This record gives sequence, structure tokens and C-alpha cells, in this order.
Amino acid sequence: MKGIISFLFLSLLLLSCESQGEEIQVSSTPEEMGETLFNAIKKEDAATIRTYFASETDIEEWLTKSSLSDKNRKKKKKKLQKKVESLNDNIAKSLAKIQEEDIDWAATSFDWIDYKNFQKDSVTGADIYIVFSEDKKQYEIKLKNCYPTNRGWVLFDEISFKGARK
Repeated sequence: MKGIISFLFLSLLLLSCESQGEEIQVSSTPEEMGETLFNAIKKEDAATIRTYFASETDIEEWLTKSSLSDKNRKKKKKKLQKKVESLNDNIAKSLAKIQEEDIDWAATSFDWIDYKNFQKDSVTGADIYIVFSEDKKQYEIKLKNCYPTNRGWVLFDEISFKGARK
């Protein structure tokens, strides 16, 4: 019950901040983002995770930085908006899928993040891999298509469990 109340309160807080035109600041580094999101995933804290999803302002910023033509920007904007909407709609399912893994989440600990930079349409981003352990075994969670914005590092794509680290 506490979890539901916390979730509703944080969702209301998030909506009230957005409606006032204020952007919620998030992690300024991939390392900080990875650790924060690991803790949120571990606690099944969808409200915190949602703050890291790209906002309309983040999408506009990405498009401004890109090398896309005006025509292609409009198409890309719709595609990005749909992707973020899908993230919001599916976060509960994504968290449930990760939590289903044969891992004692209470016994896990954050180790570090690894990331691979890339350029897409002249904008630099990264796929971030959260490395965590349970007992002596390490696992990875992937944060796909993350980009630095004025409010910090944000997520433009899915969160997925990658399994045991090799």
C-alpha cells in the first residue's frame, strides 16, 4: 500500500512540475544516471524512472542539435514522441519483466556502469550498461539511446535486462 501511495504522490509531483513549465533536473553524468536508475529498478520505482524519459523539451533539443532537414525533423519528432509514449505506457510491464529474473533483488548491489558512445544524426549519445551483482555473479541492464540534455542525461528508448555478464 505504501508503494502505491508513494507512486501516486511522485506521479502527482511530476505532473505538477511539468504543468508549471519546470523541467525536472536529472543526473548530469552517465554514471550517476546508471546508479540512480539501478536503485529505482531494484525498488520498482516507476515514478523515478519516468523522470528520466525524454520530455518534449528534450526531444526539441535533440532535434535542434541534429543534422536532419526540416522535413525529416518532423518525421523524427513524431517517431521520438511515440517511442517515449510507449516507454511511459510500458514501464510497469518492463519493471515486472526485469523483476521476474531469478535474482534476489534485495541482495544485489550496484557495481559500475559501462557505456558505448555513438552518433545518430550528428547527435552524440550512449547506450548505458548498468553492471550489478548478486553474491559473486554480475548482471547487466541496458539503457538504450541515452542523450545528454540541458536537464541531464535522459532515456529515449527501452530499459532491458541483458543477463549475466560474460
